[in-house]
Amino acid sequence: MKGIIHYIQDHTESTNQANTALKSFKQHGCDVKLKPGITPSVLNNYDNYKVLENSRLESFLVNDNNERKYKVKKSCVLNNIEFAK
Repeated sequence: MKGIIHYIQDHTESTNQANTALKSFKQHGCDVKLKPGITPSVLNNYDNYKVLENSRLESFLVNDNNERKYKVKKSCVLNNIEFAK
């Protein structure tokens, strides 16, 4: 079985858990690899998509006027897109 383990880079607990999972999967013959997840701090490196006008994602920025929340939600969306690829 092929798989990807997303983790939060520079986050000790996430990295430790990812490495534990990697070891376990490999012991059971799975073809898995680690991949750093997209977070607000690296969002600009992956931000190749336009946000749909009047979308739920856009509403976090426009309606809530909360850029932090918007970046967290957009990171989640981009992680899902990367996972689907």
